[in-house]
Amino acid sequence: MKDNRTVDCNDQGAEFIQAQVDMTIQELVDLKMDDPKEMSKLLPFNIWAKEQVHDPILATQVTMFHCGGLALGVSLAHRIGDASTFITFLNQWAALSRRDTDVELFDMGNFTSSSLFPRRGLSPMEPGLATFEPMDNYVTKKLWFHESAILKMKAKATLNGKNNSRPLSKARLVSALLWKAFIGVDHASSGHHRDSALVQPINLRRKKVTNALANHVTQNIEEYSKVGSDNHETAQMISNSFSQLTNVQDTTNLIWLSSWCNFHFYGINFGFGEPITISFGTAPFKRGMMLLDDSKGNGVEAYVSMRGKDVPYFEQDEDIKAFFI
Repeated sequence: MKDNRTVDCNDQGAEFIQAQVDMTIQELVDLKMDDPKEMSKLLPFNIWAKEQVHDPILATQVTMFHCGGLALGVSLAHRIGDASTFITFLNQWAALSRRDTDVELFDMGNFTSSSLFPRRGLSPMEPGLATFEPMDNYVTKKLWFHESAILKMKAKATLNGKNNSRPLSKARLVSALLWKAFIGVDHASSGHHRDSALVQPINLRRKKVTNALANHVTQNIEEYSKVGSDNHETAQMISNSFSQLTNVQDTTNLIWLSSWCNFHFYGINFGFGEPITISFGTAPFKRGMMLLDDSKGNGVEAYVSMRGKDVPYFEQDEDIKAFFI
């Protein structure tokens, strides 16, 4: 990285680490799977730590177990990619590793965005809202919400008989339950109520369009025709919303949410079969949650970060006790 904003590619590839542990994968799953801090040891570097200019932007660690199994840890600097970039890279890498019969036809994608969006002489950007710095007095807990729990949440949410204009997705249900628990924790630890705000980055990319060339020609004409009519109003709305968020009061209980649901991480197959477990490691927030589909795709794995002294309050929340399995 140069000046913490641009990548000066030297074509030397990604950092690759090999490691061995004196245990079986089953022992790892039985003893360590619910401990994100322990699972972080399978990663080549802490992707949530405050990034330095000299840190690698991509690194892989292969850890071999004496049973013959392996764990693949991949760390991608958030400065150059997000969850969508990450899953695209992993899926394409896995397809090549499997040596699919149609590998010659496989679209490897284009990760050289600089050729499409060349750098210009713009002023330095202000730091983002999130600060991914390790906090010794904060812990990350991993929670499982199975499909049965999701169905119970949905039934409880619709018990009043009111029609909801938006679908009650599993991510929406779990994040609402966890946010409510965080509000209760804050009240229990501080002794008073205060405003709370949930901050969630969202993926604005559209789903892949089939018959891309033909569809995009018509679609682009339609999209560009709208620019003059409502683009200014939309931009103003986004600007106002961001301004409100960045000017939130220090006394507000700010909760971060990052949902990786529907990215299908459990479907990645490098030729050894699908993974038996996936872990983020520790979460990057002081107070917040990261959501991931479970292995069956119908439940949610949640990584919840909070102060260590707040864990007892969190675990005593009635909804957490009722739905967490």
